[in-house]
Amino acid sequence: MKIFRFSQIDSTNDFARKNINKIEIPSIIISKVQNKGRGRFGRMWASPLGGLYFSFVTEWKGPPLPLIVPLAISDVLAELGVDVSIRWPNDIFFQGRKVGGVLIEEVSGKMVIGIGINVNNRVEDLPETLRERTISLIEIREQNYRLEEMALKISKAILKLRYSKQDNILSKYLKKLEGIGKECEILQGKRILKGTMEGVDINGNLNLIVNGKKN
Repeated sequence: MKIFRFSQIDSTNDFARKNINKIEIPSIIISKVQNKGRGRFGRMWASPLGGLYFSFVTEWKGPPLPLIVPLAISDVLAELGVDVSIRWPNDIFFQGRKVGGVLIEEVSGKMVIGIGINVNNRVEDLPETLRERTISLIEIREQNYRLEEMALKISKAILKLRYSKQDNILSKYLKKLEGIGKECEILQGKRILKGTMEGVDINGNLNLIVNGKKN
């Protein structure tokens, strides 16, 4: 697996998008720091030194990646003794505090899977507005981790899960999913829907009960 290593970059996903026809498949783009890390809807992803910031680029035929990727991260972190949960659609949490997130983009028929995890950085390294609801692996386990090794393990876990049956993937995902049976709000276009979370379907779409009807 080809690995592109950077000390600093605007965004690993943006690098992958711009060079999608030049890089080998599969490949990993990893950087120590991101200047313009981003999440869903173009939101800023704080990327200080010590965190894990990488994009895994691959072709994909298998169960939906929105289910596969959080599970792969969960499996790898479980091997390290960290039991995380999934907050729909793309966040990784530990006891109510955010550990990481995922951004999946399709470019020219290839999948660019951006992953950011707070690993060896500490909460005080993040913007003040994020500190109360964020945590890192070093704060959970009080040990340092090898970032590139973790990126490789997660990427291989993604590839391994592609051969799993979709029903098994969905069942495993639902066991990790936060909020089932609880009230929640989601943004649908320009509307905010309020309802009770029932779970997700096989494609990773949220099942929400609104006024007694499934949405």
